[in-house]
Amino acid sequence: MQDLEDSVGLHLDFDPESLLVRDPHEIFHPQLLRNLRDELERDLGSEGARLTALQMGCLLGMRDGMQAADCLLWGGAIEGSPLRPALCMHYGCTQRVNSELALQGSWPLANESGLRLGDGFGGCLISTGYTSGWLSAATGVDLLALETSCRGQGDDACRFTALEEGGWGLLDDPRSEEVRSALPLAAFRALARDSLSKNVEENGPAPQPAEFSGGSIQLWPPLMVIHDAEPASAVRALELLESDPAAQGISVVILNFADGSVGENYSPEDFQPFLAAAEACSADAIYANPPEAWWTALPRVAVAPLAETESLEEAIGLGLQISRAQGWKL
Repeated sequence: MQDLEDSVGLHLDFDPESLLVRDPHEIFHPQLLRNLRDELERDLGSEGARLTALQMGCLLGMRDGMQAADCLLWGGAIEGSPLRPALCMHYGCTQRVNSELALQGSWPLANESGLRLGDGFGGCLISTGYTSGWLSAATGVDLLALETSCRGQGDDACRFTALEEGGWGLLDDPRSEEVRSALPLAAFRALARDSLSKNVEENGPAPQPAEFSGGSIQLWPPLMVIHDAEPASAVRALELLESDPAAQGISVVILNFADGSVGENYSPEDFQPFLAAAEACSADAIYANPPEAWWTALPRVAVAPLAETESLEEAIGLGLQISRAQGWKL
């Protein structure tokens, strides 16, 4: 009941339910981020766009952080909960500022750094909001993030500081008040928790995520072969490149469309987030046996695979050649 009371009076220039049904991993695709930021700027103006970008990111981060916390603390109370945030965040040191918790970190992929549209509308805003929401929900401590350096301003990396809310008053940064007023964390926690509760009531527990074992993924460093040719599953599979020691050194990722059925449900554009994620991992992507209808469409997409082959065997051979050219001793 207190959660619902906390969300009363919160004005948002977007539909929370529509946002929360979207996959945040797709939202952080660079081209989709650009499209979203352009749309917000066009519809709401610079100030309204800044506020809305922060709030959209916070709500997504709060939802994902809650799922991670529920899974860790309650032994899978929400089955299939994602433990990894949609936004890649690396953390450095933690410290206390007049007893307030402070955490330093960075966004190594710098997803939003190229979207700076002038002084009135710039910065990694959705990332700032997402980090605030995710850390607050996952840790149980209300933390507000603020970007402290940005590649879009010529810095070497996009970095942030996350502070307990009371700590921002100790810092002489005029942007801190904007973030503090834009992100009433209690209200966003209420919205996220209400959405998770409704989802469980309407649909039951979330399905178990695909198990990346057996035949769905094969690791032959320097090659990875993904046999589950579905956009979201393919993106999730790439998380192994950062989390599984067995995947260290993978330089070529092969997406195998062996059964040919995926072409009936998806288009090459649906796999743009997968290709962007592979590129972010410094891996080359090869499509093995893509649907015949795609062959004329693939050259026209914004991001294309390095190559398309007519069989998995051909893709593996090509992948080994590429790895050999990159310096692997095979």
